[in-house]
Amino acid sequence: MIRNQDMFGGLGRVMAGCAALVMLSGGALAKDSMDDLLKKVEGGDAAAQFEVGERYLTGDGVDASPNEAADWYLKAAEQGNVRAMSRLGSLLVQFGESAQVLNDGVQWLEKAVAKGDVEGMVALAKVEFAGKRPGSSGPDYERILKLLNDADAKGSTEAPVLLGGMYAEGRGVEKDVAKARALFERGVDSGSVEAMLALAAVYRQGLGVEEDSAKVIELYKQAVDAGSGVACRRLAVAALSGYGMEKSPEEAYKWFQKGAELNDAHSMRQVARYQMAKATDDEGRKGAFEMVRKAADLGDPAALYDLAAFYDEGIATKKDQRRASELIYAAAVNGVIPAQVEMGARYREGVGVMVRDFVAAAAWFSQAAGAGSGEAMYFLGVMHESGEGVAVQPQRAVEFYKQAIARGVTDAHSRLGAMLIDGRGVKADPARAYAHFLIGAASRRDGQELIQRVEAQLTPEQREAGRALVPELQKLGGSMKGGEDQ
Repeated sequence: MIRNQDMFGGLGRVMAGCAALVMLSGGALAKDSMDDLLKKVEGGDAAAQFEVGERYLTGDGVDASPNEAADWYLKAAEQGNVRAMSRLGSLLVQFGESAQVLNDGVQWLEKAVAKGDVEGMVALAKVEFAGKRPGSSGPDYERILKLLNDADAKGSTEAPVLLGGMYAEGRGVEKDVAKARALFERGVDSGSVEAMLALAAVYRQGLGVEEDSAKVIELYKQAVDAGSGVACRRLAVAALSGYGMEKSPEEAYKWFQKGAELNDAHSMRQVARYQMAKATDDEGRKGAFEMVRKAADLGDPAALYDLAAFYDEGIATKKDQRRASELIYAAAVNGVIPAQVEMGARYREGVGVMVRDFVAAAAWFSQAAGAGSGEAMYFLGVMHESGEGVAVQPQRAVEFYKQAIARGVTDAHSRLGAMLIDGRGVKADPARAYAHFLIGAASRRDGQELIQRVEAQLTPEQREAGRALVPELQKLGGSMKGGEDQ
């Protein structure tokens, strides 16, 4: 039923959310063996069908398969198992890729809500928040409030956090930071990790209270005790910056290690970077490789990109550029900006892809540039200057170089300098061109030779004026950095 509709996209993306789905109701997996469960389902046991679905969702004793999980949830739901209705609805809504599948998911959640299921109430509220209900023109805040208040009244630990977020941001309700804080505090009292992290954000940002770094650290540590890998990561970042504690890279590494133990993929990637920096042999690098691979198995898109480097260069594994390209592509389609830039570069150079394709390269660079990548803007400038995969457009090339410079791409200075010397796409300005060349030469092996060639074309007055412009142009470089480090 579901497989034929090709309901799910990449397995990594799906599995990244599966553990969260299982945690919604706080239920533990059954202790029965898979063989025992399968015997029970032969007799039509709905509870056993639900538990088999849980096993397939998380890969507990079987190969993880969201499609198999959905099939088993469907069997149980059709027999009236309310938990299966909620789980099936959540799965279809979260990972469905067609309007029909989304609608089916919403209908199953509605059935669960009608039977008073708390998990269904929270899940349906999230659907309304995201505007995923087919035909929806936006969030139905009145419905959301009712669903969350009903779930809260029935003891949901997640509902107070979501309600608190609404009041903190003024979404669908009048903004009330004090009420938000009270809801988060109630969530903390019930042991909600999400509430601990939300309340930490309140104290970190000073929302209706005095900013309190000690309280923030206390809440992070409380969340760690409750099993939060995310809180470990935030403590590591605090240790790196000296926020609320003594600045200590060593302490940061310990928190990243703890986060990795708690299956936080970001922490795993950081630990792998530490290991690579200290590795002196293949054994040390192998540990980093395994750590990144584990993060990738958890569905972390950035880990897919990091893992590609091991295959691309043959570090701690057999060199396999085709596998590297597959991983980079998977990361790129999941929004990892450096991976999008790398895909553009590979198509532009014809490396690790079936065929060199300037049009595909421009498309990937455009996607990354739209997300703020200065490197992608630089390459788009080059392509518009030379007509690679796009029409020759000197004016656009100039604009892309300027945008790249604002994001700290030093090579763009030399390119823009050449445009200014020749008056291509911009009014000729030898002095300003010289200033850009002086800055750009610092990142080039042939920098001195380049400067000598440019100086030969300029008058002493133009060179002097150019040198005077350097401090001004250096302030532009890196003024808009950020957004690429994932």
